Amino acid sequence: MKIVSKLHHMIGTLKSLYYNIDKESLATCGENVILEYPIKINHPQNVYLGNDVAIRGGLTVISHTGKLIIKDHVGISQSLTVVTGNHTTKPPLNTWQVDCNHSGLGDKESDVIIENDVWIGINVTIMPNVKIGRGSIIGACSVVTKDIPPYSIAVGNPCKVIRVKFTKDEIIEREKILYPEGERLDFAYINSLFHNK
Repeated sequence: MKIVSKLHHMIGTLKSLYYNIDKESLATCGENVILEYPIKINHPQNVYLGNDVAIRGGLTVISHTGKLIIKDHVGISQSLTVVTGNHTTKPPLNTWQVDCNHSGLGDKESDVIIENDVWIGINVTIMPNVKIGRGSIIGACSVVTKDIPPYSIAVGNPCKVIRVKFTKDEIIEREKILYPEGERLDFAYINSLFHNK
C-alpha cells in the first residue's frame, strides 16, 4: 500500500512539474480559484480568471495573442479546449497550406470570453471569437463556434441553443438579486432572448 501511495504522490509531482502553470503565471487570477492539473496553456499571460472559478483537469488553451477571459462564478468540467486563433483558409496560390500553418502566414487571433455564472460540461471545445453569455450551460462534447446568448442551454457540434434556462420573469428576478443595477441586462434584451427562437 505504501508503494502505491508513493507512486501516486510521485505522479502528481511529475504532473505539476510538466504542466507548470500556476496562478502567478496568468495575466490575472481572482480569489477562490481552483485549477486542477493537467493544464496546458502555451501563453498563460493571455489568460484572465475572475473570482470563484473552478477548472477541472485537462484544460488546454491554444493561443498566441488572443485572450481567454473567464469572469466570475464559472464552473468548467474536465478537458476543456480553448482555441483563440485560426490558420488561413485561403493561402497564397504559390504556398502550400501546411507551410502557411507552420509559418503563421494569414493566421487570425481573437479573444474568447466566458461571462459570469457559466457552467461548461466535459470535453467541450471553444473556438476563436466566441462569447458565452452569463448564466449559460454548454453541454458535454460541444464545439462552440458562435456566440451563445445569456441564460441559454446549448449543446452539439456545432453548438446550438436548445432552450432558455429560466423564464423571462425568473431571469429578471435573478438579475435583480445577483447584479447591481448598472450591471443588469435590460428588459428589452431579456425579451429578445425569447423572441429570437
